Amino acid sequence: MTMSQRRLLVSDSLPVLQQAFVTTLRTFKQVDPLAPVVVLAPYEALASHLRQLVLDAGHGLLGVSFFTWSTFARDIAEWSFLQDGWQPLPLFAARRILRQLLAEERSSNYFTPLVRQPGFARGLLATLTELKHAEVRPQDLRRFLEQAHLTGVYRQKIDSLHALYDGYERFLDEHALYDEEDLLTRTVRFLPTRTESTTFFLYGVTDFTPLQRRVVETAITERDALIFFPWRAGAAYEYTAPTLGWLTSLGFHQSALSDPVVHKTNLAYLQRRFFESVSLWPTETPPQLDHSVHILSVPGENREAREIGRVIFDLVRERGWHFPDIAVALPDPMTYGPLLRETFAEWGIPCAAMPPRALLHTQAGQAVRLLCQVLVEDFSRARVFEFLSVARPPFADLLGEYAAHALPARWDTLSLQAGIARGANEWRERLARLTTTVGQETAPDLNDTATPEPRILQALVLFIERFLADAQLLPAHNSWSGWAEQTLRVFTTYSAPSPLREQVCELFMRLRQLTMLTESLSFREWSTALTEVLLTTPEVTEPDTQPGVFVSDLATVSGLPFRAVIVPGMIEGQFPHPVRQDPFLLDAERQHLAEVLLCDLPQRYRQGEAERLLFTRTLHGATERLLLTYPRLDNANGQTHSPSSYLLRIVEALSGGYATHTDLLAWSETTPLTPLYQGLPQRALDTSEFHLASIEQARARTDARPLGYLPLAIPFFSQAYAALHERSHTPRLTSFDGMIEDDATRAAVQQRLFPRGMTLSASALETYARCPFRYFLNTVLGVSLQEDPELLLTLPPRGRGMLVHEILHAFFLRLQEENRVPLATQDPRELARILETVARARFATFAGTQVTGLPVVWEVEQERLLEQLGRLLSWEIENGQDFLPAAFEATFGINSEATTMLPSGVVRLKLDNEQVIHLRGRIDRIDVSADAQRARILDYKSGKPARGVPVRGRFANGTALQLPLYLYAARDLRSDLRWTGADYVYINRAEQSQQPFFTENTWAEAEAELRTIVTALVGSLRAGCFPQTPQTCQPCAFPLICSALVETRAARKQEDPRLDALRSLSNIP
Repeated sequence: MTMSQRRLLVSDSLPVLQQAFVTTLRTFKQVDPLAPVVVLAPYEALASHLRQLVLDAGHGLLGVSFFTWSTFARDIAEWSFLQDGWQPLPLFAARRILRQLLAEERSSNYFTPLVRQPGFARGLLATLTELKHAEVRPQDLRRFLEQAHLTGVYRQKIDSLHALYDGYERFLDEHALYDEEDLLTRTVRFLPTRTESTTFFLYGVTDFTPLQRRVVETAITERDALIFFPWRAGAAYEYTAPTLGWLTSLGFHQSALSDPVVHKTNLAYLQRRFFESVSLWPTETPPQLDHSVHILSVPGENREAREIGRVIFDLVRERGWHFPDIAVALPDPMTYGPLLRETFAEWGIPCAAMPPRALLHTQAGQAVRLLCQVLVEDFSRARVFEFLSVARPPFADLLGEYAAHALPARWDTLSLQAGIARGANEWRERLARLTTTVGQETAPDLNDTATPEPRILQALVLFIERFLADAQLLPAHNSWSGWAEQTLRVFTTYSAPSPLREQVCELFMRLRQLTMLTESLSFREWSTALTEVLLTTPEVTEPDTQPGVFVSDLATVSGLPFRAVIVPGMIEGQFPHPVRQDPFLLDAERQHLAEVLLCDLPQRYRQGEAERLLFTRTLHGATERLLLTYPRLDNANGQTHSPSSYLLRIVEALSGGYATHTDLLAWSETTPLTPLYQGLPQRALDTSEFHLASIEQARARTDARPLGYLPLAIPFFSQAYAALHERSHTPRLTSFDGMIEDDATRAAVQQRLFPRGMTLSASALETYARCPFRYFLNTVLGVSLQEDPELLLTLPPRGRGMLVHEILHAFFLRLQEENRVPLATQDPRELARILETVARARFATFAGTQVTGLPVVWEVEQERLLEQLGRLLSWEIENGQDFLPAAFEATFGINSEATTMLPSGVVRLKLDNEQVIHLRGRIDRIDVSADAQRARILDYKSGKPARGVPVRGRFANGTALQLPLYLYAARDLRSDLRWTGADYVYINRAEQSQQPFFTENTWAEAEAELRTIVTALVGSLRAGCFPQTPQTCQPCAFPLICSALVETRAARKQEDPRLDALRSLSNIP
């Protein structure tokens, strides 16, 4: 081989190009085994692959060095920077430097309004990097300003870009920092000093920046050079035309490599014709369809990952392939990398070259993110417990003897009971109030939730107090290094040790050393910056020596050959990626700059051509099979995806004519949304698919004997099958429909919960009448809905009723104390003033102790309540001449306290079957006439009435029992009074009813009906009858428990005779 020989070997076949590389290197080493050879590849994976090819061919690596651009530059020039005391510039520091420089320039810079836009620093850094690669220095931009005679906004923009670029470069010089482009620049300077006669092999490089071209031109001066270039004539490789022209100008002699094997598969046909023009009259006949090219349409990304795993298993199990024969090329590594990592790990599919996770996506990274969110969101309750579930704090170190009671799941429930939404003060005050409440409780009530354990609550209080104290030590503003140190302290205190936590701590230590970043940041700004750093810092993992499926981005896979290549995520808008202009330097501005400065600055519009070439090279990496998949639906929002236009081009290449989406659908295999799996048991990916496939196979063959293994494989299968059969196929109510059928269980329930002479409240009986199953869940099992205070937008109905009761109670008590009764004798304006004063005082107290929703909605709710209370006051003035309020919240029944109106004592109700129950309750208000001879009961209703009234009829089929039971108890305890009636007072209605629901004239009849209703309810209750009642499902706290089939099941079993007693209530209005 003579000196300065320059050859350009081209082929679009990767196997051909690889064989040429190995053969050429072997021939060269045979001439001089000790001669140094440098092999330069665009990616580390390709460099490693070439190294392995040489070894597999039986050739040694003596004198052969494999490099990428960055490793080559470090090998040549990094020693000079280190010798001068310079340090490499971290990527995350570069972005912060640009933000700091722009903050220093303030309003004078054109780009200042954009500084807080997402991706601003990343985009600006990319623009400056392209300028450096184009060898356009800050002084060149200044020269462009002078020579181009720019004016107006255009000049301001370029001048601002120059200021940032110049400031950035000066900042690096002043702090002795260098980046990758600085390394390449020094590589050009030091290459001529290397006197050894090295031969350069460039493999797979299809595009060179001007700076990289300078490196190549310097490297091949007076040296042999061979370039192995993937190329063929055609539209798919149009992007490489400038590179080929430049190489030719350097004296490279092009030689086309031929493939001796002619393949006649669909895949080979596609590789030859992809992106070529199509015609209505194709001149070449497409080959017969085979399985070498497969397009798969799946419901969503999760199913996409499952089906990819299924294809991989099929190739390995049925065709005898090996996992390393398969590659998955990811157009969107951020979406599909974590998804495939999780899916493949679950099924035991080994992977190689899997893109490393960003630290942000690790458990330790998520703990940091959540810690920052807790502080930014003012100790949001939901965020606090999300942080605890991920960080897993060392409770033994934090709580000492209380560590055994550190139960975050129970803490979560306690915080909901306390009504905590956010705010340090709210945490302290409401936990203190809950602690007091728990300390005062003596025994659990049947209708209340279980009493929280005091020691668990105390552990929560101790932890929150320490956590708040440590977090509140953080300053309002701090420097970059200061925030790193402070956040590290809190993070290490409240997170469990782990290898990933150590990586995060090391990152904090590096951040703490960035003392050159002097800008003062708020914690919110620091949190945003820290999230960006965690997102751009990869997780450090141990090298995986186990061969497996090669999973990486398109660029890495594109130069490597595999028997099968799988490309997921083929949807429009994501692949190909939309081509966008650079907002800092538009293509027209780039062209202008290039013409004035005589430089080569890349145009963003050509990114589409570059991606087309990248995809073409990826397709050429498949030698036997190509699988392209696309999800039809977006997992996040359920919207429909449009297939990638590249899929249409593939169908056109295979068919030889124009293709539409209908043609694509015909070429694709469509996986339905349901069922989850329709294949054979032997192709199942997991046990669930295997069981489903086995059941379908047995149904098709009408032979259930092969399913005999299911009760052994699934411990709960027999019980689940019995439950499904009893609920869906039996015409009578069973234990799976809310009936307690076991005699021993029913007897135990009667003895412990519903004994003879039991005590019941009106609300408990009403709940049972509406839905026995809801009563069973809420009262018997103690299940209750715990609403997250942060998710409540407005005042909840229960809280609204409580607030209205408190206001009216306080208002009438004050009127009594000030002797302002009867109301008809008072000044209405003064009464309205007192009512508003009392209401606003209660509003303030209520907001400090209860959940009120969003502040703006709470303000509206207060005004609405004031308006409704004002209308109620007007009604009271007009209709209160005969009666005066005498008692509020008057309790009766067991453990009730004696009041001026109702004495303490047991209230017994004798039922139609001679059984006796005891009643208890709380009457909203009792009015007494001026002569103290007559009385009436009023019950406040603050919710929305159904169809204009709060109840449908007097008893509403047994679901409206409060008024009659209250009247019964009052008549029993105060027989000395003449009880004229009981009625509802509607807070949200302008007019009240003209006639009370219950009067002394109708009471005898009503009392008889009341006994009939309560007799039916108590009888069914003690019989263990708790069926679902779909007619009253709204509103209900447990819709997911009953499922959507509740109406169908209830209709099938409505004739069960055990429901006769409850059905009879429908005849009582």
